[in-house]
Amino acid sequence: MTILEHFEKAKADGCEWADAAIRNTHPAILEFNECENLKEALVGAFNFNETPEGKVFWFSIFAGMFDDLDSALSYARDRFSRIKLTREARAQSPN
Repeated sequence: MTILEHFEKAKADGCEWADAAIRNTHPAILEFNECENLKEALVGAFNFNETPEGKVFWFSIFAGMFDDLDSALSYARDRFSRIKLTREARAQSPN
């Protein structure tokens, strides 16, 4: 599913934050980035720090998707590490 599809499903499921998530995400990212689940969609859609709602708001939403805070932090660290490695690989690519 795309990020948009995940956010639209979250909205249909009653998540009040879904409209804000859609507004905070670049249209190309919404439509073309595929994610396995809502957690991945949320953490990959936009920079929590660069939103009107702020990082505390978004991290609390994200952390609420896990059984405990340690699991949320571990997932986020892993995801951000993969994003950083992908960006570094692209920067070094001759294309």
